[in-house]
Amino acid sequence: VKHVSFTQEVEQRLQNSLDVAAGVVRGTDRIVCCGSCFPNCCCTCPDYKAMVTNLNENWAPSINAELKQHGLFVDAFHFWIYVSNGSGGGQRHDFLLIRVKELRENKDERSVELADNSNHIIDKEPE
Repeated sequence: VKHVSFTQEVEQRLQNSLDVAAGVVRGTDRIVCCGSCFPNCCCTCPDYKAMVTNLNENWAPSINAELKQHGLFVDAFHFWIYVSNGSGGGQRHDFLLIRVKELRENKDERSVELADNSNHIIDKEPE
């Protein structure tokens, strides 16, 4: 993983846009998850796949239009891990990330494709 450096102007723009991204996340409908949540839960869980889709369709295109001139793009990404407690049980931990990546038009065509097509979802379940 390479650390991407950017100017203070870009950093400030990204920081300011995170409020909009948070609003998109909060506006995403939750899903019913009875039986898989903790006791005393409201029986709904975050729909991470929908959050990723909403962020990549409703937030990323506008910020990517600004970041493209700086050779960068953003996208939303979801993954989860299972942490065992060592006694045959454990917990699932979900992570929703906003990635900032370098746009390398001449070196990595996939990066350009990802930046221009904000409808992709990377949401892999372990096999």
